[in-house]
Amino acid sequence: MELPRVITMLPSATEIVCALGYRDAIVARSHECDYPNSIKQLPACTKSKIDTQKSSRDIDNQVKFIVEQGLSVYRVDGDLLKKLNPDVIVTQTQCEVCAASPKDLEDALSDWTGGRPKIVSLEPNGLTDVWTDIQNVANAIGEQRKGKELVKGLLNRMSLIEEKASRFLE
Repeated sequence: MELPRVITMLPSATEIVCALGYRDAIVARSHECDYPNSIKQLPACTKSKIDTQKSSRDIDNQVKFIVEQGLSVYRVDGDLLKKLNPDVIVTQTQCEVCAASPKDLEDALSDWTGGRPKIVSLEPNGLTDVWTDIQNVANAIGEQRKGKELVKGLLNRMSLIEEKASRFLE
């Protein structure tokens, strides 16, 4: 079976795809993705417009200015996206300052013709949403079963931690 071509636009997306056993399916990442370490060798398809070498105040001012202009704080390399021809792109919808948004991707993909990648937007507001997001990514790459197994394993680990921690509260 041929692996899907996946681009992850934020670190949690990269970690989800890798936890599902699909590290080799990732063909590009965001400039912020750095785990697992092997991911750093892949091309970055985003870049921040913010000068991160500045002071916290200057960074805050830069972000406010860009957002007030109705612009994104990220550049998405549309040419690289086209060249890599992904099947799936995983991004998020919660914070346009935290990672490239679906709108950033739509702008970068606007002149594509033919098949377009499936865009999966993570939107966790609580742990239940994290489990849903993991399953949505698994579904997008054709691994529903692995998604269910991963979520089940994480829930079991959390139960064990809760059980052990409860001993200290008694």
